[in-house]
Amino acid sequence: MTDQLAYHDSIRLAFQHSRHAGIIVAPDSPRWTILDVNDAYLAVTHRTRAALVGRPLFEQFPESDATRDDGGSRTLAESFVEALRGGPTAMPTRRYDLPVPGQPGTFHEHYWDFCTTALRDSDGTIIALLHEVENVTARVGIEGERRRLTGELEERNEVMQAQALELELTNHQLQKNAVELVAQAEELQATGAQLKERTEEAEEAKRRADTERARAENVLETMGDAYFALDSAFRFTRVNAAMEIGAAVSRDAIMGRTIWEVFPGTVGTEFERHYRAAALGTPAHFTRDYSDGNLELVVDVDAYQADGGGIAVFWRNVTPPIRAEAALRTKEEDLRTLANTLPTLAWTTRPDGYIDWYNDRWYAYTGTTPEEMEGWGWQSVHHPDVLMRVLEQWAHAIATGKSFEMTFPLRAADGTFRRFLTRATPLLDASGAILRWFGVNFDIEQEQAAREAVQTVVEAVTDGFVALDSSLRYTYVNQRAAEMWGWKAETLLGKSPVEIWPELDMENTPLLQLMRRVLTTQRTESLRAFAVSLDRWIELRVYPATNGGIVAFFQDMTDQRREEQAAMILAEASQLLASSTDYSQTLANMARAVVPRLGDWAAVDLVIDATDDGWPPQLERVATVHDDEDKLALAAELTSKYPERWADPNGMAGVIREGRAMYIPDVTDDMLVLGAKDAEHLRLLRALELRSIIVVPITARNRVLGALTLCMTESRRQYVDGDLALAMDLGQRAGVALDTVRLLRDPMDARAGAEAAAERTARLQDVTSALTSALTEEE
Repeated sequence: MTDQLAYHDSIRLAFQHSRHAGIIVAPDSPRWTILDVNDAYLAVTHRTRAALVGRPLFEQFPESDATRDDGGSRTLAESFVEALRGGPTAMPTRRYDLPVPGQPGTFHEHYWDFCTTALRDSDGTIIALLHEVENVTARVGIEGERRRLTGELEERNEVMQAQALELELTNHQLQKNAVELVAQAEELQATGAQLKERTEEAEEAKRRADTERARAENVLETMGDAYFALDSAFRFTRVNAAMEIGAAVSRDAIMGRTIWEVFPGTVGTEFERHYRAAALGTPAHFTRDYSDGNLELVVDVDAYQADGGGIAVFWRNVTPPIRAEAALRTKEEDLRTLANTLPTLAWTTRPDGYIDWYNDRWYAYTGTTPEEMEGWGWQSVHHPDVLMRVLEQWAHAIATGKSFEMTFPLRAADGTFRRFLTRATPLLDASGAILRWFGVNFDIEQEQAAREAVQTVVEAVTDGFVALDSSLRYTYVNQRAAEMWGWKAETLLGKSPVEIWPELDMENTPLLQLMRRVLTTQRTESLRAFAVSLDRWIELRVYPATNGGIVAFFQDMTDQRREEQAAMILAEASQLLASSTDYSQTLANMARAVVPRLGDWAAVDLVIDATDDGWPPQLERVATVHDDEDKLALAAELTSKYPERWADPNGMAGVIREGRAMYIPDVTDDMLVLGAKDAEHLRLLRALELRSIIVVPITARNRVLGALTLCMTESRRQYVDGDLALAMDLGQRAGVALDTVRLLRDPMDARAGAEAAAERTARLQDVTSALTSALTEEE
């Protein structure tokens, strides 16, 4: 048969150089041996001539249900038989998938048009079949896309009609509003008349105010306290009679002069400091004692900022009440010293140790009387086992004049013994001689029980609880706080936050500044902030403690904070994505909106042609966002020197290829070393300070359009699962917005492409007919 095909070189030459893929098959049904194949056919099937020529056709390309015609009754082999009976036979477009070279078991979806023509010898005998195929996969895809776009355009037309109706309703509302504006103009005219009437009322009010001002000036003039006013340059503008008398100056002599000229002794004193502060809006009140042994004079000074600048000053003689208050304060301090000892057992002795006074609490606890306790009667309430040691140490303290301290049991009124910490301190005169001894007994068992009860309550709370002294060193840490920090409580005691976390710059954190403020103001404060020591958001409540330190409760608010931030970010992103049809600028704005709330870095990459299944894809970076320009330059250098490795199953390649997110919550240095191509690559990766990474696909209609990259770096934060879910949501919203913009922008381009494909199909059919005619003429 091959010899028979040495038929005409011109036919063979035309066949080999044809742009249409085809094979020549022997009419040896059912084998249908391949006699010849042209280059176009080899190109579309990814086969070689040696692998096909001389082999049965359906051994190389097995028949399947997909190759049947619309009725489902005719296969390709059957169409060959029909071609042997008559003229050319064609089959409607059918799907036949081809294997991917180098990937066994993997097939690409393809659609084909088939046409088979009998080749005859000069005597009319059929010597072979010319079987031509055309890959119409692109046309099928375009026709499907055209049908989909037509449907979407029809839907949008309905929306536009609805919008037109809405505009008509809006126009009607505007006409209604115009009528209302006319009514409002008439109302404004009426309001103008009312304003005129009120202006007249205001003028009357001003006259009354002037009268009241004159009355007030009369009060200032006749008041007993000294009063004067200074302008913004501290010149006297008003002086009352009491000031003239008290300062022994004439108002005529000082009016218009500065207070520093009239009273040069005030320069550099608290008077100047307070007067200048009052001029800036800070009211001043202070007391000045002029007493010198011969003169008893104490004055209260009040200074206030005056309207229009300057200050108003009042001086008041408070000598009698101040002296009375000082005397009363001395007595109150004595009483307070005694009252502060009442919660304990207290007593005083003569210099020789003879106890001459007990407080009421002593008698209440021991159940004794003053007569029973007088002198050395206290020995009766001591435990006999330790009494001798108490007497020895007490005698030693009296003899040496050194303070006495000892713990021993004392008998209660019910006969039981409780342990007390006893301290006695000598009170000395100016020469150092002992005047008296003052002693107290602290019930340490009762105190210990109370402390244990408080600790039980504190350990039971679910919030972190700590106590710190006046130097901000931990004196107590409950179990919950220790667990949140990942430390043992005893490890923290006696240390300050600055000492525990020296690498975190704790001194400048808002939380430590709040603690110092509470120490100073002794006022309770609370704050919600990011705790760098916990790497979490917390709500901190700090209270002043009676021992001069502070106590603080803190609660983990990270999840609540994250939910609030997520809602804000999604709302802002949705608004930005819907704000413009310039999708590059819109996506860049979205990236800027998430920094630094969802990352220290954000970047957006788009696939230039999302409909192209070729690999690798062409990407366009539309945004890279970071607050540090140097870091942006560093990222650009990294991208330039080390482009994306598209053969890598992970990273950006995996996100674009498979549409799955890349999530690395904790980036370690070992990961950087493993992923670096060379030393320079590792240097750049380390310089970026990568701590946590999320890369999510930007998708729409099951197609990956690009990727959103988020990174935590110098802020030392780490991503959690909730952040990944938020990033995925952002990627989907960005994809829908991008797809919508492209659909609105490109429907006409898609229609033009479909029409061009249809025109190419018609031309192909014309060429096939011409080739068949040429073969017939050669015969």
